[in-house]
Amino acid sequence: MPPSRRQPSSSPSRRPRVAGLRKPSAEILQQIARALQISAESLYERAGLLSPDNKPRVGVREAIAADQDLTAEQRQALLNVYESFVAARH
Repeated sequence: MPPSRRQPSSSPSRRPRVAGLRKPSAEILQQIARALQISAESLYERAGLLSPDNKPRVGVREAIAADQDLTAEQRQALLNVYESFVAARH
């Protein structure tokens, strides 16, 4: 069979990994941005890592902790529920 028609190798080192995906590093995101010819900030916004005003997005825990309309007991209850949802996914 000619080299251009070879089937992909099925060896473990050649198979793409699906499980265990991780967030790309800042360096990888920079390289992707360069390849797409857009700014890294624009890529971060599109990826949901930055809000349009360049402020980092606040996580759920931080948002609950910062909400002054909630009592301390309400914040703790929300954190407990959130943590139970997160733990159930893993």
